[in-house]
Amino acid sequence: MKDGIEIYFLSENQAKEVFIEDLCQMVNAAYLPAEKGMWMNDFPRTHMDEMRMFIQQGRVLVAELGGEIVGLVVVQLMVAERMAEFGMLVSAPYYQKLGIGTQLIEKVEVWAKAQQLPRLRLELLTPKKWKHPKKEQLKKWYRKIGFRPAHTEPFENRYPEAAEKLKTPCDFTIWLKDI
Repeated sequence: MKDGIEIYFLSENQAKEVFIEDLCQMVNAAYLPAEKGMWMNDFPRTHMDEMRMFIQQGRVLVAELGGEIVGLVVVQLMVAERMAEFGMLVSAPYYQKLGIGTQLIEKVEVWAKAQQLPRLRLELLTPKKWKHPKKEQLKKWYRKIGFRPAHTEPFENRYPEAAEKLKTPCDFTIWLKDI
């Protein structure tokens, strides 16, 4: 725990419906500007059923400060590939730029090492024909903390149904970090 921030896996018992809705709103509020211009009709990043499922599976790490959830990340074991994956890394708008994302990733690294997985993986969606300022910032930040792009493919190859909701053609890049 740094600076009073506690990071832990959220249990199903801790997650009430209103609380799950708050987590969804935090994720969607963070992704709206981070993917502005990429989706039709401000397509939401997550929804209650998906978040509930992640919590039931024990895959949601939250950052808490003063009794308030100020960030989260969803993790997944990829045992066959010998890596752990994370996604939906967000901090609450008021708490951005305070290192919460870095602390969450550090916790993911500790968790992955405890699972004897030597690599982290993340996926980054970016427009093909223009540079999105938030995505460019993320690329710089991921490089700074040790991630490297490994593979890029058209988004529609992996998620054809979701690709129909895109406003602009996008690529999907896999980033890796040895830990």
